[in-house]
Amino acid sequence: MKRIIIMLVFVLNVMNLMAQTKIIDSTTKLPVAYAVVYDGKGTVVGQSDELGVVNLKKGTKYSISHLGYKSYETDFFCGEKTILMSPTSYDLKDVSVEAKRKKYYHVRFYYRIVEDVNSIMKYYKEGFVDYSVNTKNRKTKLIGNTGRTYVLDSLLKLDVMRSFMVSDEHLGIPYLDSKSLYERIVSNKRNTIDESGNVLCGTDIFGTYVKHENSNEAVLSFDGLYPKQRKVLNLFGYTQVFDKFQNTEVFRDDNLGNHSPFDIKAFSAYRHFTLKHKKEDITKDINVKDEVFIVCSEYSDEKNKNSFSSITDEVLDEYRTKYPLEKVLLDHIHKMRRRTNFRKYMG
Repeated sequence: MKRIIIMLVFVLNVMNLMAQTKIIDSTTKLPVAYAVVYDGKGTVVGQSDELGVVNLKKGTKYSISHLGYKSYETDFFCGEKTILMSPTSYDLKDVSVEAKRKKYYHVRFYYRIVEDVNSIMKYYKEGFVDYSVNTKNRKTKLIGNTGRTYVLDSLLKLDVMRSFMVSDEHLGIPYLDSKSLYERIVSNKRNTIDESGNVLCGTDIFGTYVKHENSNEAVLSFDGLYPKQRKVLNLFGYTQVFDKFQNTEVFRDDNLGNHSPFDIKAFSAYRHFTLKHKKEDITKDINVKDEVFIVCSEYSDEKNKNSFSSITDEVLDEYRTKYPLEKVLLDHIHKMRRRTNFRKYMG
C-alpha cells in the first residue's frame, strides 16, 4: 500500500510539472502546427500537433522553431497556456508576367541540415545549390552545389566500435519538385482548406494554411505520413520506422489562388525515426531537420547559370546569420569538427 501511494505521488508530481500549451500565430491567432521544440541542450523534445498543442515541462529552457516564424526562446518555461510566435518574412524581388514567359527558371538555395542521434547533435551540413527548371514541363536540372559539413567525432568512434554497418547520415541536398506541396494537396479531391486555415481530408485535420497579408506570404504545413501513423522500411536486416514526417512551404502570395514551385520562398522537412538491425541490440533514435531558403531567382532564356566561385566561408557565415539558427544548435556546431568542404559544378 505504501509503495502504491509513493507511486501515485510521483505520478502527480510529474503531471504538475507538465503543461499543455498551444502555440499560435501572433497576428492571425491561428495554430502554429508542427513547430519543433528544442531543450537547452539542443535536443528535439517535442513538436506541436496540427492544432498547435504541445506538452512542455515547467522550469525548463526551450527554443521553438518553425520555418514561417521567428524562433521563440525562453530560459524558464512557467507553464503558459499559449505561446505567441511572430511571422517572419523572406525578401525576394517581385516577378513580372513577362519574365515568367521565359524558358527557364534559375534558382539558388541556401540550405542546412541538422541531425541528432540518440539526443546528441551528430551532423550539420550547410551550403548552396543551383537548379535550372524548364518553365513548360517543369523538368529540373541540378547545376551545382557547394558547402561544408560538420560531424561529432565521439559518436563516429562509437559507430566504428560497434557492428552497426548502415550509415545513419541523412545529408542529401534539397530538391525542387515539379509540384509544390500546395498543388499536391489541392489536386486530391478529398482534400480541402477551410476558412480557419485547416487542411482537411474529409473531417480529419492534417495540416494548416495561414496567409500573412502584411508580407504577402502564405505558410502551408502538413503531416507527410497522413493517413498513416508510421512508415516502415526494411533493408538488409535493418528496419527504419518513421513516426513523424512534417513538411512546410512558404509561398509568395499573389492572391491568384494557386502556389506553384516558382512561388516558393522557403521550405523545410522534419522527420523522426528509429534505426535497428534484427541481430543487434542497438537502436538509434534519429531526428533530421532540413531548412531551405531561396536566396535569388530569375527567369531567363539561358539554360545554365552558375557563379559558385564567389562562395566563401565568410558568405556561408553571413547566410547563417541572415537566416538565424537556434543558439543552442549554434553552440553545438562550434564543438564539432569540419569534415569536408565540397564544390561540384554539373554544367
